[in-house]
Amino acid sequence: MPVDSNAWDALAGMATLKDQIERRLLLPMRERARASRHGITPPGAVLLFGPPGTGKTALARAIAGRLGWAFVDVDLSTVALDAARLRRLFDHLFQLEEVVIFFDEFEHLGLNRESQTTPVEPLTAELLRGLPALRASGKLLAVCATNYVRLLDPALLRPGRFDLVLPIGLPDAGDRAALLRALLARRPCGEIDVAAVVARADGLTPADLGAVCQQAAQAAFEREVATGRESRVETADLILALNRYRPTVSPEDIVAFREDVERYARA
Repeated sequence: MPVDSNAWDALAGMATLKDQIERRLLLPMRERARASRHGITPPGAVLLFGPPGTGKTALARAIAGRLGWAFVDVDLSTVALDAARLRRLFDHLFQLEEVVIFFDEFEHLGLNRESQTTPVEPLTAELLRGLPALRASGKLLAVCATNYVRLLDPALLRPGRFDLVLPIGLPDAGDRAALLRALLARRPCGEIDVAAVVARADGLTPADLGAVCQQAAQAAFEREVATGRESRVETADLILALNRYRPTVSPEDIVAFREDVERYARA
């Protein structure tokens, strides 16, 4: 399906990661002849990992928009852990050109064989065959995403399967400020104390911060209906919503993610 060509520029709060993707992924794909002269093969398969709500799907769509390619979101339920179905899926994908193929919740397809109670060798073998072939096609980009990289079969994480293994963690203060401004740009707001909100929002994912802004906007809306006077989102609305909000990612999740970054990240 077509994607928004402006999605990349509209993606707020990922400045460092976007710069890395520009250099390591997009530049070699756009400058294939120059990359080849330097012995650089443009990436064909990327794994994104991190806690839920950190923007992996939005990033995959934005990459497609930046390339000007179509975007195919693979429904893994159509595979149903069946090697023959997976083979037919890959055969179909090989017929496409200039497409970003997105596999979300990739752990359901590439689960570690040692953790399985039933034999999955044929499925894993098909996956290990299909991913490198997609990667080598030169006309496709496979982007896989998982919240649980440590659950993947180790064979999938060896060089030759994914060119890049990129962590997407919680936004830092600068990214939270950019996200907040983007989320509030479409809403009537008073003079927001961005620094105070950003400090209080430490530990929130982009999805969490979006939910907080929605709650603050709801409060302003209800106030306007009740008083009959124009109402805007104020700093106090955001702070109250933050005080009531329970973060998606726990401290234990953050520790586990940092361990995963040390063990699995590859750029």
